Amino acid sequence: MRPGGARETEDIRGAVGLFYDDMDAFYEAVWEGNLHAGLWSGPEDRASLAEAQDRMTDLFIERVRLRPGERLLDVGCGTGVPALRAARGARCRVVGVTVSRAQASRARALALESGLADRSAFLRGEALALPFASVAFDGAWALESIFHFPDRAQALREISRVLRPGARLVLTDIVARRGLDPRQRGIVAALQIDSLAAPGDDPRLLEEAGLECLELEDLSARVQRSIGETVAATDARRAALVEAYGAKLYESMRRLLLELEVLYADKLGYVLVVARKPLRGHGSQPHDGP
Repeated sequence: MRPGGARETEDIRGAVGLFYDDMDAFYEAVWEGNLHAGLWSGPEDRASLAEAQDRMTDLFIERVRLRPGERLLDVGCGTGVPALRAARGARCRVVGVTVSRAQASRARALALESGLADRSAFLRGEALALPFASVAFDGAWALESIFHFPDRAQALREISRVLRPGARLVLTDIVARRGLDPRQRGIVAALQIDSLAAPGDDPRLLEEAGLECLELEDLSARVQRSIGETVAATDARRAALVEAYGAKLYESMRRLLLELEVLYADKLGYVLVVARKPLRGHGSQPHDGP
């Protein structure tokens, strides 16, 4: 926990929720519900941003390995689009948790519109104290949310607690490959990235949380196009965004994206992490091999 104790942590969690409450319309206009990077195979891949974002979600669905009817926990679920894609494609039941009231409300509305309300639930909750019983889920994922947690070690312990033995956790994380100067740290802070990791941090924290790391893959080159595509989408929807937020905030967000694009090319990376909760004599069978 940061210096200052529980009160400061609570303030930071509130800031993340308010950030997404305030920016909900911006992300909806630019990303149409998917609040995460896209995944391309290489420079020759001509997939759109939306197609590449769905491809990232499908990678998560593949890695988490759920059977029909099993329960998936989405930690930092955004507006619920990836979780609902899993509910539809993998025929699993999904529960999403977000600190944003606007996102939880939008996710529930999308579930109703999609005819998936009977297989989904979305609530406002805190990753550092998940409101669920132990061993309640058959899988979990944190799609670009782990870096919002001021105490990622505690968040991982909570996720481990609610997973059954043998269940998988899949997450993506932003890592700092080199040190950031004060201006660059300001760019990161503006996006409510509170706990920027270094390469190798996640496997260590997973082990401390009682999880074993199965996979650590560098996806930096395959997701980097996401920022440029987002800038292009921001330009294409300029009139609507200026009407909703004003020209000053619009220009600030666009400038922030351009600065982030340079920062990614220079000092930041993007990794996929797959972990599993060990059996430890519980008698359950995992869905996969070692």
